[in-house]
Amino acid sequence: METVLVWLLRAIGLLWIAGGAFGVHSAGFSWRLGRMTNNLEAVRRDLDPEALQDETPDDTARDLWLLAGAGLTFLTGCALVAASRLALPLCLLLLVHQLFYFARQARRSRRSGDEADAVAPSTRNAALFALFVTACVVFLTVSGAYG
Repeated sequence: METVLVWLLRAIGLLWIAGGAFGVHSAGFSWRLGRMTNNLEAVRRDLDPEALQDETPDDTARDLWLLAGAGLTFLTGCALVAASRLALPLCLLLLVHQLFYFARQARRSRRSGDEADAVAPSTRNAALFALFVTACVVFLTVSGAYG
């Protein structure tokens, strides 16, 4: 059973490598696009100070949080594919990262009362899946199958 679980986690690791790489690319692109947008808004604000009063501010902290999560996902995927002992601390770190992001979005949703800030089902599913993978890695590390 342990061998099957190791190979299942290796397959998940491959998906996390691809997802993490895509996430880093997307978050980096979003961050650069946000910087360009802020520069354009600054020029527009100089021309017409009242034009941007009612617009919502960017959530740069969220973009950086997602970039860090994508990087962690990529590194955790690499450790899962290698069946390395590093998978355990990385999985735990990724799980904590997911849970803090979940709490952040829930708090923002409660404060604003806006459905756009609500915790997405994909965020909830990602946290639960990270919990499952972490539990599997803990089992394999304790049993000696990892490392």
